[in-house]
Amino acid sequence: MNYLPTLDNLNLSRNCIYRIKGLNTQLNIRELNLSHNFIERIQGLEELIQLSILNLSYNKITDIKEVKKLKKNKKLHSLSIEVNPFIGLM
Repeated sequence: MNYLPTLDNLNLSRNCIYRIKGLNTQLNIRELNLSHNFIERIQGLEELIQLSILNLSYNKITDIKEVKKLKKNKKLHSLSIEVNPFIGLM
């Protein structure tokens, strides 16, 4: 994805996404909705330093360690991760 400097809200829900890629150039994204996809691993979001709201609900994340990768996103204050396979393992 080309750099879009004014992009701050991106809804990619229900798009049959398996991997997060191409977002590392979108440094101004504050809200990102990736719900209802097939994502197993959280990757490629570390560079999104403005990210404050993230929805990863209804995906295929099986390992809670994946969520720990979001520690680098210091402005993240809202994270939705319900209905992922690891939820039942807690």
